[in-house]
Amino acid sequence: MNRFVLALLAALASASAAVAGDAAPDPWLTPLSQLSADDVETWKDVDDSRVAFLEPGQDAAALKLLAHRESTALDHETFAALLPGTPFPDAPDRKPFLVRAVELLQSTGAIWVLQRGPDIKMEYNGPIEPCKIRHRAVILYLPAPPKHLYVMVRLYS
Repeated sequence: MNRFVLALLAALASASAAVAGDAAPDPWLTPLSQLSADDVETWKDVDDSRVAFLEPGQDAAALKLLAHRESTALDHETFAALLPGTPFPDAPDRKPFLVRAVELLQSTGAIWVLQRGPDIKMEYNGPIEPCKIRHRAVILYLPAPPKHLYVMVRLYS
């Protein structure tokens, strides 16, 4: 995918936010300039067993933890509060980290979790439609915290 297509996708995401009444792009979104167009194909899907989506509306405490940081390690107590009844992972390659993501309200899209080495990309994919962005909190089970976290929106027609 070339830079023009990536730039178009970023413009559409900003336009969607503007149509929905947002004056500026969402601060949780990663500026497109931080992601190289040459590296688009090197991202790999993160296995579903390493991802736990917190339910919208029941994730207020998690969103508060992410208000001023992109990701954070979870201790036993915080993990238990966010995912009651779920055992804390004890494998060294499955430490729980809370990370930012976004989705569009009233959309049929989905959040994709991608990894390239120590970097994580939380990419919402959905149809072009005027609607607001909702912040999401996601738990990832990783061996180490993400070196870089990219939060993106990719729209299609």
